[in-house]
Amino acid sequence: MSSLRPLALALALCAACAGTPAVPDDPQEAFAALEQRLLEAPAVLAISQLSSEGIFEADLRSEHLVTRDGRGHVRVVGSFGEQAVDLQLRFDGERMELSGSAGTRSFPQPADVPAGLLLGLTRMGWLHNVARLVAGGQPDATDGSVREFARAVRVLGGEPLEVDGRERRALTFGVELRGQLAGTAVLWLDLASGLPLERWQKVAFGEGEMRVVETYEVFELDPDLDALQPGS
Repeated sequence: MSSLRPLALALALCAACAGTPAVPDDPQEAFAALEQRLLEAPAVLAISQLSSEGIFEADLRSEHLVTRDGRGHVRVVGSFGEQAVDLQLRFDGERMELSGSAGTRSFPQPADVPAGLLLGLTRMGWLHNVARLVAGGQPDATDGSVREFARAVRVLGGEPLEVDGRERRALTFGVELRGQLAGTAVLWLDLASGLPLERWQKVAFGEGEMRVVETYEVFELDPDLDALQPGS
């Protein structure tokens, strides 16, 4: 997995020079602006720690690389329940290939993988689709239906908070799947770059609740793709 790298300072500098805040004051606008930036970026790279507790426990490290033209990979290592996980999903715009302990299988790539993964992150978190990969399936709603499949509802904003010398702001919202409220989430954004730092989420199931924390140690727009080839 690629070594960790700092968040792109140039993004914050550009926003400051233009006089435009990286995180709009209105919470709904801030959420929409983040999604638009992710979808318009040439590529998005995130290296994350994903953990859950409650009715289901997981401890995973992931690397997501998603390009605007539908290429990239997802790498996941760690534990999911009692299962050891070491898998990789690669996609090239035409086909997807999932490799793991069960072997390797290839299948046609759905119509809109970038939106499915990136809006899947903002609205549901990475762990939702990682769980599907661990089960041997494909990421959810990558056929162009993600905007109807998952929604962030009643987005509220918090006051800026400084943590370890960096200012962040929370966006709190309900997570709606297929028209039904499935949980609540808090997405923390870096005020300088406008990019995600951390996500807290509670998901309700019939038998109890799962609490998820995702920490985005690296989050970059337009990374150096030559240094991020699978296996590097």
